[in-house]
Amino acid sequence: MASFRSYVWDPILLVSQMITMQCLFYVSLGLWLYVIDSVMGLEKSIHQILDHVEIADFNNGRPTMLASSLNCLTSAIGLRIIIGRSKQCFDFTSTLYFFHMIITWIYSGIPTHWGWWVLNAMCLALTTVLGEFLCMRAEMSAIPVTFALSNH
Repeated sequence: MASFRSYVWDPILLVSQMITMQCLFYVSLGLWLYVIDSVMGLEKSIHQILDHVEIADFNNGRPTMLASSLNCLTSAIGLRIIIGRSKQCFDFTSTLYFFHMIITWIYSGIPTHWGWWVLNAMCLALTTVLGEFLCMRAEMSAIPVTFALSNH
């Protein structure tokens, strides 16, 4: 019996896409923080990425908030390149931020400051919407059809 779905369950592909997205998330967040900290003359620290207490102090947390916001664009571009399907953007983004919460929890305890939760919820929503937009644009682009005339 033929299936109407073109999607085939491939756990190895899904796991490799998730690992790639998670690596892209942390590498690009680190690069955004490096650039912002360098421009502002601030000390660079892994705490800005993994310590939820950094967000609690608004003045010290601003570079992290800005980098997280800019990282939404980078992650959305990653969704377009690595995932490529708008239907899967929310799934991959929510999994990405779920693992970020788990890693943050392991590193610095359960996030208790409301600012951390709001920032990550907003970033999850923004990354999903931007990723879906980019994927839909690619999915809706015209498929070029050319006919080659053969001289047989």
